[in-house]
Formats: sequence, C-alpha cells, structure tokens
Amino acid sequence: MTYSVFFDGVELKNPIPFPLDHDPITKATLLLSGKQSVDTSPETALSVVFKCSTETYTDISNLRAKTGLKRTLTINETNYTKCVISGKFREKQWYMGKWDYEVGFIQDTT
Repeated sequence: MTYSVFFDGVELKNPIPFPLDHDPITKATLLLSGKQSVDTSPETALSVVFKCSTETYTDISNLRAKTGLKRTLTINETNYTKCVISGKFREKQWYMGKWDYEVGFIQDTT
C-alpha cells in the first residue's frame, strides 16, 4: 500500500507504514508527598512519526521550514487540523543524493 502524506502542502516522500496514535490526554503530577495526581480528558490527540526517504534535500528543507507552525496534516486524504512538527525531526544522508528522514507530528486539540 502506498501512503499519501502532506503537511501544509509539503509532501513527505516515500513514507513507510506507520502507526497513527490517538492517545488519551492525561497529565500526571508527582506531589511533594510522593503521591501522584492524574488529570484526564475524554479527548484524544493525534500523534504520529513518519520515516521517509528522498533523493532531493529540498524535500527535507521545505518541511523543516514549517517547524513551529500549526497547519493541516493530510494522510491519505484525511485532514488533521492544527498539527505541529513535534520534537522529533532527524535526517541522515546515506550517500550523495540519498537521504532518510524522520519527522513527528502532534495535534493541538484546543
């Protein structure tokens, strides 16, 4: 199966199969007493990491230029609004003209 993935119009090239996590929203706080307080919500937030490959470094730099922006992530024609590039964005050049990159996204559900 081929996947079609775009972030604000920038195509992620050759993404391999990936899990779409719809994690429950929780916040755990360790109290001074040593006990743990947990706040939860019935909301879920999309979290996903893509591993891709390209032969054009511009594909990576165009995507990196979107860092810090809340934009639409489109996966196989399904739109997820208010997504941002998360802390995971790695790239590796294997040889001249061959790069692998990994980029994570998380959705703002407010």
